[in-house]
Amino acid sequence: MTVELRFDQIQGNVTPGFRKNHQAFMLLRFGAKGSARAWLKKLVPSVTTASAVRAFVRRFKNANQPDVVGWHTRWVNVAMSAAGLEALEAPGMGFFPDDFRQGLRERAHLIADDETIRDWKVGGTPQNEAHVLVVVAADSEKDLNAEVARQRELAGAHDLLELTTCFGAELGGNLRGHEHFGYRDGISQPDREPARDAPAWGEFILGHQNQIGQLARGPDWARNGSYAVFRRLSQDVARFHQTLREQAARARRDLTPEMLGAKLVGRWPTGAKLGNPETEKRAPAWPGDEAARVTAQDFKDDPHGERFPFVAHIRKANPRGGDSQRRRLIRRGIPYGPPLAPDAPDDGAARGLLFLAYQASIAEQFEHIQQNWFNDSKFPTTTTGRDPLVGQPGGPNEITLTQKGGPVALTLRRFVTMTGGGYFFSPSIQALKLLADPRRAPSTEGKPMADQYSRLGEFIFREDPYDWRREADIPERKLPDDLNSAPEVERVGLGKNRNSARPFEFDYALDDPEYWESGLFWQVGEKTIRISKAIRIQYEYENNEGQRVRRGMVIGFEGAGGGP
Repeated sequence: MTVELRFDQIQGNVTPGFRKNHQAFMLLRFGAKGSARAWLKKLVPSVTTASAVRAFVRRFKNANQPDVVGWHTRWVNVAMSAAGLEALEAPGMGFFPDDFRQGLRERAHLIADDETIRDWKVGGTPQNEAHVLVVVAADSEKDLNAEVARQRELAGAHDLLELTTCFGAELGGNLRGHEHFGYRDGISQPDREPARDAPAWGEFILGHQNQIGQLARGPDWARNGSYAVFRRLSQDVARFHQTLREQAARARRDLTPEMLGAKLVGRWPTGAKLGNPETEKRAPAWPGDEAARVTAQDFKDDPHGERFPFVAHIRKANPRGGDSQRRRLIRRGIPYGPPLAPDAPDDGAARGLLFLAYQASIAEQFEHIQQNWFNDSKFPTTTTGRDPLVGQPGGPNEITLTQKGGPVALTLRRFVTMTGGGYFFSPSIQALKLLADPRRAPSTEGKPMADQYSRLGEFIFREDPYDWRREADIPERKLPDDLNSAPEVERVGLGKNRNSARPFEFDYALDDPEYWESGLFWQVGEKTIRISKAIRIQYEYENNEGQRVRRGMVIGFEGAGGGP
């Protein structure tokens, strides 16, 4: 992942991720025609960028104090379904792929989610399909509730219907960082892997090349956005642990419930990866991120699945070979509901995982994993069985574990049930501003004008000689009110008088990519000239410290042939 991303344009939960202890997922539906854009325009200023999250994480780490007083923040992101984008009159909808435009409900049969569709809490019928997913994150439950209340007030003022809001929170005590079955979660995240092993950013962010040098489908304004899959997954914790006890006893091969659970997951509850199956009988301590990483070599060294069973969740989810780098997901889920002890009976409380994943292709990533890996009983071998955790079997799940003494056949029941969700698109900040602009006439064309002019604007942005302005991920460093006389800005134009007050007038539009979408122009007197070409000129100047600085200046003009 060596590509330079526009973190000031990408929403912060896509990368690096909110990772707050308390989160809420608000599923909303637009009401009266014309209210959608007005609501979005009010929301956009509160949408948290990747730059802001990265800056916060850096400052927090530098503080070296886990519980810094006053460091509480509230973060908000937003995504829209295809129907939601249509309500916003988004241009170029035909350029979105079928999987996104059809939505989760229409494609539930492909991933075996249709068996429970009548019981979905949201998304199961056309009437309760969400147009909008608002993700809210905070450090405390109090802060989360306050921000959710603020979002509810904003939605209500613009005639949005709240279908449901799902509240999630990190589990406490020894289960911190774990999911409800008791296993450490979120270890393998592609956007946190070393650059040498990480997939291309284009597997997650539109407008960038993927592993095979291609761009994901979508209209041009969708660059720097990402497709999001949200699912509310109910976990039957009591049934899971009861099944481990029953099946381990029937196997009678020195197989304890803890060992069986580790084999089904592919890790010990601590997060440590499995070791020698002949000698390792108890869970080792958490070894740290790097030592816990399961690599392609680990699977190559285990061709018969004796260490990492073929049916293990981590082996089904990411085979670490072939085209598996093209199937990765950036996962941003969080548990919901109270924990339940492994030996406790079912208490009837609702608990599970609020699953959220970002990718550049729902069909080639999420749906491929779900349909061709999790739910295929013959992947990766003919006797494997469906994924023991999130596979959706129509009946009992017959699986096979490979042991030194021979294969062990086990019968599992469903532990995870899908109870609602949807397919969404998380636009860039630039795109959100465009979608929210009530003055913008809906485009009847395919791609908007951004295809050529935003690239020219991006080029000018990259060539900006004012390095201090590039610190976009430090939110407190804002553009000076009087830019023309700001001493921090080095200017070229009037020789040694470049720092004189207002030597010439200019517009500093680099911070507003929306400006590029309507085209770039020179205003000469009363004449407007469209910029269709640009030339870069290298130059040198002496800064205030007497140092010679070499820079590049971009000049836009209307060249031969005019503009498009």
